[in-house]
Amino acid sequence: MDTTSTTTTKKAVAKVPEVLLKKRKLYADLKAKRLRSQVQATKNKKYKRLVVFKRAEKYVSEYRKKERDLIRLKRSAKVRNNYHVEAEPSLAFVIRIRG
Repeated sequence: MDTTSTTTTKKAVAKVPEVLLKKRKLYADLKAKRLRSQVQATKNKKYKRLVVFKRAEKYVSEYRKKERDLIRLKRSAKVRNNYHVEAEPSLAFVIRIRG
């Protein structure tokens, strides 16, 4: 037996210029980075949407509570033969004039 001979045959590999290999790798990296950023943006968008809806629900419950309190106060005043005066919004516009 001859131990120096090799039984493996070399397959012909297509030669691709190094510039094209670098360009392919760069585009693959950019594509992966873009995909990761899109996934992260989707997560952030879902979270922000959830926060916005929670805040809106809080405002709705707050205003409904205020309306119920107002009705309760009016009814209690009516039972006592009184009347309820609603609080008026007040705004103070202050200007300081030096001199």
